[in-house]
Amino acid sequence: MSLTGKRVRLRRILGRGRVVMLPFDDDLINGPSDGLKDPIGRIHEASGHVDAILGYRRLFDDCARADIATPFVLNLSASTVHRDHTNKVLAGSVGSGLRAGCDAVAVHVNVSSKFESSMLAALGAVGEECDQAGMPLLAIMYPRREDNGRDDNYMDLKERDNGAYTELIQHCVRIGVELVPRHAALEG
Repeated sequence: MSLTGKRVRLRRILGRGRVVMLPFDDDLINGPSDGLKDPIGRIHEASGHVDAILGYRRLFDDCARADIATPFVLNLSASTVHRDHTNKVLAGSVGSGLRAGCDAVAVHVNVSSKFESSMLAALGAVGEECDQAGMPLLAIMYPRREDNGRDDNYMDLKERDNGAYTELIQHCVRIGVELVPRHAALEG
C-alpha cells in the first residue's frame, strides 16, 4: 500500500483543513446546460474559493491546458439520463487518473437501486486499485432508486419520515466508510 502518494495528494485537496469541491460532472449526465457552457470560465470565477474540482477526463485536460492548478478529482463512473441513469458504470480507471496527474478519483453508488450490487462491486474494485496505487478515493453515495422510469431520491420519505430518511443517509455513509480504503493523511 502506497501511503506516501495518498498523503501527498490528499494534502493538496485538504490543505485548508476542509474541502469545498466544485462538481462539473452533470454535463455528461444531462447534456450541456447554460450555466456550464464555459466550465473553464466558471472555474476561473471560483478560483480561490474551491479546494478541488470534480469532473471527467475532458475537463481535466482542459484545466491542464488552461494552467488551472486547483486539485482535480476524476469521476470514474458515469451514466446519462437517456438510459438507466441510476446505473453508474466505470468509464475510466485509476491508472488513467494517475497518468494524467489527478489528485483523487471518485466512484458513484446509488444505494437501493436495482443496480446497487454492480456499483458496490465497482467501488470495491476501484478501492483496491487506489490502495495499491496510492490514489485517494471519493465515494459519491446517494440513496436513489428507479420509480416508473424516473429517479427517486427519497424526497417523499424525507418529508414524511425524516428519521427513516436519516437512517438511509447514515447507511449510505457507512457503506462508503466500509468500502473506501482508509486514507492515512486523515488519521494524523
